[in-house]
Amino acid sequence: MSIRTSHALLLLAAVGIAQLAQRERHQRQHAHIALTGLHVDWLGVLVGRPELAEEWAPEGADVEQWVRHVHLNRQLCGLALRHRLGLVRSAGLRFVADSIMEREVGRSYWKTYGNFRQKEATGDPAAMTFNAIIQDAYVARLARLATEPAGY
Repeated sequence: MSIRTSHALLLLAAVGIAQLAQRERHQRQHAHIALTGLHVDWLGVLVGRPELAEEWAPEGADVEQWVRHVHLNRQLCGLALRHRLGLVRSAGLRFVADSIMEREVGRSYWKTYGNFRQKEATGDPAAMTFNAIIQDAYVARLARLATEPAGY
């Protein structure tokens, strides 16, 4: 076998491996899309059906506040998927995260469920990055609130 033939075979093997890796990445992306869709649909059901929201709310929780949190969670799930798929980059995500934390419901949600989301993301680099950006926006907004004059 000549050197050229062995180089060609190595090149073909490398191309095949790259194609397999790309297929696996696309398969994971499709799985994330499908699972996020199911989760977002369920959250939508909870937001739209007060009797189910009441049944699924944590014991002792203010159901109306919990429904607001579920609605925000639904938005965050879609945003996290867009980030995972590369449809929103870090700078755009930071902008949206800052906007979310401008609202009391965003801060309240993250105060209540941020730690859970961070633990849930362990081992998932995309989810960990997403949560770190949301956490940074939360901390930054709390710092600004602490230094703003009263009635601002």
